[in-house]
Amino acid sequence: MDAFGRLFTPDADFVNVAGSWWKGHVAIQHNHAYSHGTIPQADTAGFGGNPAHWGIFRHSTMRFDAIDIRFVRSDIAFARVAWRLSNDARTELARTGMLLFVVVRDEGEWHIAAAQNTEIDRTVH
Repeated sequence: MDAFGRLFTPDADFVNVAGSWWKGHVAIQHNHAYSHGTIPQADTAGFGGNPAHWGIFRHSTMRFDAIDIRFVRSDIAFARVAWRLSNDARTELARTGMLLFVVVRDEGEWHIAAAQNTEIDRTVH
């Protein structure tokens, strides 16, 4: 999850499929680490994680089926990604959705400044 967190700008925003809005790469990384079970279940400091969500993606696999990138400027782009998720602990069904990333280039490196995740035909609540 450390490498995942470094993909984001320090002040990045991430809205997950349930509408939770995480502000800053630390919150984004921590919430993903919690739902992937890579930190202790009791480690909810600073974000109040839902105990029912700990480790739900521990054995999951997300596949990107399509990626479309549109440059707004040479240092800003939108990336739309169609995804498919298998092995969510809450359902046997595969889940599908779209991610929208706003990526920015700073000093030759690309980072995610904002992300919005939308599920298609949501199978879990």
